[in-house]
Amino acid sequence: PIFTFGAIHSDIKKLLGASEFEVQLIGVAGDIGLWLKVLPGIVFDLCGARAAMTAGAAITFVGYGLMYAALAKTLPAVAAATAWFIAGSGSGFLYTSALFASMKNFAAEDRGVVTGVAACVFGTSAVVLSSLLGGCLGGRIEEGGICVGGALGGSVTHYVAMLAVVVPTVGLAAATATRVRECDAGSAPDDRPRARLAAI
Repeated sequence: PIFTFGAIHSDIKKLLGASEFEVQLIGVAGDIGLWLKVLPGIVFDLCGARAAMTAGAAITFVGYGLMYAALAKTLPAVAAATAWFIAGSGSGFLYTSALFASMKNFAAEDRGVVTGVAACVFGTSAVVLSSLLGGCLGGRIEEGGICVGGALGGSVTHYVAMLAVVVPTVGLAAATATRVRECDAGSAPDDRPRARLAAI
C-alpha cells in the first residue's frame, strides 16, 4: 500500500496545499518507514511471526488512520509525513514477518523462488489498490469521467480510510493463519512445503 503513493501524490498535494518538495518528503517518509526493518526483524526473532504481523497490523492502522486525519483536517505536511512514515513502518513489519516466515517454511533450494513471489505480491498490491481508487465501485461514471455514488469515488481521503481498515484486517488474518515450521539443526526439511511450492 505504501507503493500507491505515486497514484495519490497529486491529490495529497492539493488536499494539503503542499509544495512539490513537501509532498515528495511525505512519500520519502513512507519509503524510509518501509525500509527500516531492524525493529521488525528483532520482533520476529524474539516473539515470532504472529507477533510481528500483529504489530504490523496495529502500526498500519495507526499510520493510515493518522494520514486520514491529516488529509481530512488539512494538517501540515509534516503531520502527513509522520503518518506516512508510521504506515510505512507497519508495512515493513508485515512484509518482513511474511518474508521470514515463508523462508523458514521452505527448503533452501526453494527460498529464492519464495522470496521472489513474496516480493512480487507485495509490489503488486499497489496495482490492485490503485485500481480500487480509480474504479467506481457501486457508483456510476458521469460525463467527464466523474464517479458519482461509488464506494471510494476517486476520493484519496476515503481511499486512505479504506487502507486503515483493509491493511490491518489482512495483516491480522495473515497472523492468524501463519504457521512457521521449526526445524532442528541438521534435520531434513519435510516435504509439505515443497508440495505447496509446486502448486504455485
